[in-house]
Amino acid sequence: MDFTMQNATLEDLNELSLLMNQAHKTMEHPEWFAADDDVYLKKHLEKHGFIVTAQTKDKSLCWACLIMYAA
Repeated sequence: MDFTMQNATLEDLNELSLLMNQAHKTMEHPEWFAADDDVYLKKHLEKHGFIVTAQTKDKSLCWACLIMYAA
């Protein structure tokens, strides 16, 4: 399967939240995972780091990695 990797933008927040909630629901132990909300993701993108995403050929978001700047 081919993927396109790129940096997320504020326009990607809804899709990122959807992906995190979907992952949370399908985990064997969902209590081990905390899905970030739109407020946290927005603050992260604006001030604390960046988010790398992967999309399939049909532009479906399938992966995300939050990277935080060193303090």
